[in-house]
Amino acid sequence: MQALLQPPFKASGRSGPFVADELAALADSILDDVAGPTFDVMSAYAQPLAAGSLATVLGLGEYGLDTMWSWCEGLCADIANFENDSALAAKGERAKRELGEAISRRIDEAGDDDSAISVFVRNGATNDEIINNVRLAISGGINEPRDGIGLVTYVLLTRPDLRQRVEQEPAKLKRLIEETLRVYSPVGTVTRQATQDIRLGGVTIPAGALVAGVLRSVNLDESHWSNPRSIDLDRREGPHAAFALGVHRCLGEWLGRQEIRVGVERLFARFPDIALVDGADVDIVGFEFRGPRCLVVAT
Repeated sequence: MQALLQPPFKASGRSGPFVADELAALADSILDDVAGPTFDVMSAYAQPLAAGSLATVLGLGEYGLDTMWSWCEGLCADIANFENDSALAAKGERAKRELGEAISRRIDEAGDDDSAISVFVRNGATNDEIINNVRLAISGGINEPRDGIGLVTYVLLTRPDLRQRVEQEPAKLKRLIEETLRVYSPVGTVTRQATQDIRLGGVTIPAGALVAGVLRSVNLDESHWSNPRSIDLDRREGPHAAFALGVHRCLGEWLGRQEIRVGVERLFARFPDIALVDGADVDIVGFEFRGPRCLVVAT
């Protein structure tokens, strides 16, 4: 299934020309609509940029940024409904139903274009496989780049030393993104199933058991990382686990990284004097999806 679904999200698929030819223009168009001398980076910029990017690659661009976000919000409300709140469950069911209908229509209209849904159809995926995997892609594929843009912006605005270094060495932005993703880990857990009895950390996990790996714990493991909570632009200790590890790592990690990089680049290019509003508190919240609640800036 991974081999069938991944091609559109790689540089060689629909994501490549989107990043090269369309992503910066999408970011600029959203920034064109920012009103006033202050705005919330999360709701006014990072959120619509992440939603619009994934909508374009999937082939759902006709539904618009706000609708894509509302579907994502509904899906995530259901995923994180650990208290079995009936209102959140209903919101999630509504989003799943509406999104399922939209995906089904897009499947029926699939043609020779290079959108992800058309590629899935040509590669032989069933309707149910496409609907379920696109739902999953939307739940994570909007939240992680949105929160990534917010977190990297937050780091640059609160760490003048890092901001100065990135301004002097623009290539270091990629390293800053990786370190920010590692330290803050915008996705909380990854679920795996034990294929055999295994003993891990002094605990026996029986075959068939579901295990939720906490990604931030991996990314801050003192036995692997030196000064794990420090953002180090010269760190050379191997890859982090913000997009998970192994064969089931995130399908959209390449696209997500580009959205964060281009999103941050365009934001600071448009507003070179951007700063946090005086007295504004920035709360980094969430567990399954983690990022700034809001990030109010002055331009």
